[in-house]
Amino acid sequence: MLTKKLKETFKIIFKNDETIKISLAVVLGLGFSVAVILSTIGIMDGFVSTLKTGLQRTNGDMTLTFRRGFFEYDQTMQDRFLSAGITEIAEVVQTESFLIKQSENESDREAKGVLARGVDTKIFGRVVGMDLKVQEHEIVIGSQLAQLLKLKVGDEVVLTMAKGNSE
Repeated sequence: MLTKKLKETFKIIFKNDETIKISLAVVLGLGFSVAVILSTIGIMDGFVSTLKTGLQRTNGDMTLTFRRGFFEYDQTMQDRFLSAGITEIAEVVQTESFLIKQSENESDREAKGVLARGVDTKIFGRVVGMDLKVQEHEIVIGSQLAQLLKLKVGDEVVLTMAKGNSE
């Protein structure tokens, strides 16, 4: 009974050539849209994995992280690294932050989201091969960020961190 009603409905709807053409165009359009969406998802997934791989290569040979606070580098870890032949280790404390350019003029103040890293300059410099000469209460920023915010050596900035990073 139901199949007979469906057949009659299709005969009425698809009696004209125009409704067949419109239906075919709708099906092709939907198929194209789905293909574009799936292609975009595939491309972006590849982009994300390539980006993660590239970022991991810039971190050094090995990166250890701990999701619940700071990673404790204790004597047991030191012994394990030494037994594996790892002699140089640079500890890095990393958090998201906002760098705010200080200015007397309210309209000249600007903020950018940054990834703030805290390092021991002597050990970090030795491991990465850079001579970092940073005094107390000084920070190092990249040249692109300095250009973007029109900062020069000696300018004052403020780093704001989320309350969740109170450690």
